[in-house]
Amino acid sequence: DPQPFAAVDERMRQQGITILTYPELAAADPLWQRKCYAMQSETMVGMPRVTTQNNRSFEQYVQQIFEKSSFIPEAFFVALDQGRYVGLSNLTNENDDPTCLSTDYTGVVSSYRQRGIATALKLRCLQYAKAHGVRTIVTGNDETNPMYQLNLTLGFKPTPAELFFEMRGH
Repeated sequence: DPQPFAAVDERMRQQGITILTYPELAAADPLWQRKCYAMQSETMVGMPRVTTQNNRSFEQYVQQIFEKSSFIPEAFFVALDQGRYVGLSNLTNENDDPTCLSTDYTGVVSSYRQRGIATALKLRCLQYAKAHGVRTIVTGNDETNPMYQLNLTLGFKPTPAELFFEMRGH
């Protein structure tokens, strides 16, 4: 239900935050992929998660995000504050089912958190999904991550948790 979030876009305008898609970024900024890489690396610092995030090179980032067949350019949203990349959220099509998409990643630079930017980004993803006949969006995050509560607020329903195992030494 978009009604409870009607003021989010105005809140972003008041803060000077703009949200662009992959095609808009590519047309406006030749360094956009490097800036996305740097910003995503920054947003992951301190993020609660079950597994340890491996540092990946810029080339690996480009390959794993933008060159995958599941990538949807028009469903990749970046928040900017006067040209500074401060947040992102995107949907992917992991199952070759256009009615069921996945949230790949949502993150906001720590100094910009608690300003509604993640909400605005996720709403853009939801608007994209609704406009394209998507019936289900799957997402996942650690329950200690504030994004968990945002997902509940936006209408996501929790499903049984996953178990992760790790073998150390032999």
